[in-house]
Amino acid sequence: MIHCHVCGAPQQEDAVFCSRCGARLAAETERDHTDADQPAAAAPDALDLLLQKNTIPDSKDTAEPAPVVAEDTPTAANTGNLLPPRRYSRHPMMWITPILLLIIISAMLWWAYQHELKQNQQAIQLQQQAQKLALQGKYKEAANTMTQAHDLRPDETSFVTDLNLIQKADRLHTKLTAVSGRLKNNQLDSADHSLGILEKELSGRTEPLFQAERKLAEQNRNQLSILTIKKELNNLNDVESLAYKLDEVDRLDSKDAKEVHDLIINKIVLLTLKQAEELIQGSSFDEAAQIVQTAIQYTGSQEKLKDMQTRIRSEQQAFEKAEQERIRAAQQMAEAEDLKNRTEGVQVSQVTTNVTEYGDLETTGIVENTATQPIYGITIHYSLYDASGAYLSSSTTSTDPYYLEPGESASFSAYDYGYGWYDQVQVQLDQVTWYLDEGGSDE
Repeated sequence: MIHCHVCGAPQQEDAVFCSRCGARLAAETERDHTDADQPAAAAPDALDLLLQKNTIPDSKDTAEPAPVVAEDTPTAANTGNLLPPRRYSRHPMMWITPILLLIIISAMLWWAYQHELKQNQQAIQLQQQAQKLALQGKYKEAANTMTQAHDLRPDETSFVTDLNLIQKADRLHTKLTAVSGRLKNNQLDSADHSLGILEKELSGRTEPLFQAERKLAEQNRNQLSILTIKKELNNLNDVESLAYKLDEVDRLDSKDAKEVHDLIINKIVLLTLKQAEELIQGSSFDEAAQIVQTAIQYTGSQEKLKDMQTRIRSEQQAFEKAEQERIRAAQQMAEAEDLKNRTEGVQVSQVTTNVTEYGDLETTGIVENTATQPIYGITIHYSLYDASGAYLSSSTTSTDPYYLEPGESASFSAYDYGYGWYDQVQVQLDQVTWYLDEGGSDE
């Protein structure tokens, strides 16, 4: 068994041409010489094999042998005789190199993809963590975390937006905290001015991130309202104004609102009690009861106001009872006074009787108004008796002046003619009549 010195295919001992590549086989002596003097031929490379296969038909593809050529014609067969014989074989390493290269490139691409994916996931996790911190009010930590996410993905616009919003919320929080400090120091005007600007800025922010700051601004506004009302309480001295402020405080959502609420309630109660006391002293019980009832509507069932209601009713009942007794007594006194005025309203004094030079009888006297009302039309009724007591005549006379105020006096005089020849004449006052002026004097 021999082998082709070109392709290395096994050949028959007596073969002249290679049954695979068609190359002329070397003589046995040439083969022996070549084997002894030359090293083993290297396997032909793939290009040579391909060229040879395309130029020399394979014995398997055709039944006819390759044409015989002249010795001096340069063919593949005799050219091969001129070169050192080589052995061509398919080495396994020739396929490993491109496969290894493909595996290495694929691994590098996979590593790059996994690295980028990991970077994206890390950046998103940092963004979510920053958002969570910001919603908890930890703006400094949130900003630092968001900056790390932005460093991983500088081109991501959402990271820039979130970072700006966090920094904006941090600035607003700092300013609102400063407003709270001014309120604690009772710097109401300065706090009101700054708070108004911040509230206007927050009004255009609808993001959930600013919810906490809107709540802080609302708390500051409530606190400002409470401190303002508390300051105004010293100048409020009527129940209606205090009730209006009480309504304002009750609409505020603040822990300090309860304290101011109690202050207003206490002031309403004290003010109402003072006013009710003054009205009771003036016997204005209905008005006192009304203001107490109004205060109860504003303040609720306050114990002191309830006690005042009870006192007003009690004192009103006592007053009405005493008033009825006074009226009854007054009526009795009025009746007694009227009786006295009508029966004992005058007092007559200094009555004298004289006989004039003409023999007439002159009687004079004084009448005093002892009534409690003015009197007028005073008439003195008298009778004349002789020394033996026999009745002579009766007559009347009037006072001058005609009208007498209580306590005033008036004189009267009477003349009786033709009784001078009597040695003794006695004058007896029968009665005095008068009229009461019920309406009083016109003067």
